[in-house]
Amino acid sequence: MPGKGLSKPVAWLAAILVTVAVALLCCGLCVGIPVWLNNLRLAHFAGNLFAYPLPRNTVVVERHSALGKVGNGNNCWYEARQSNITTLSREEIEQYYRDVSLPVVDPGSPYRPDAIAVGLAFEDASAAGKLRFTLTLYDLGPDTTLDFRCH
Repeated sequence: MPGKGLSKPVAWLAAILVTVAVALLCCGLCVGIPVWLNNLRLAHFAGNLFAYPLPRNTVVVERHSALGKVGNGNNCWYEARQSNITTLSREEIEQYYRDVSLPVVDPGSPYRPDAIAVGLAFEDASAAGKLRFTLTLYDLGPDTTLDFRCH
């Protein structure tokens, strides 16, 4: 009959489809927002290392950042790593990075420091008088995240 609107089965089907769509959107946001926030935290954390000035005669070979799970808790482990090659000596590199501390993932916590020391590791001697070394930063993020990668 014209003018009566949707038939009962079509109306029920439309209501079910709208309900499912809203539920999927809500679930997607519940999963997507924590992932997005932790990706921003990781980019900012790694950016502190990647933006730190290099010593003279040094070039970046590789940069890497990652986020993962630690232990049984609800914790994210943030990692930033940068490999470099230099013509400087090991002692000069050690002196350059000796007192370097960079911001943690979640500064301002009353139970943790606001900065952490940069890790420094040397690889076997490179050819042609060049030295390869890697800088690393590791930190635990806030333990209130709902990111599935941290569970």
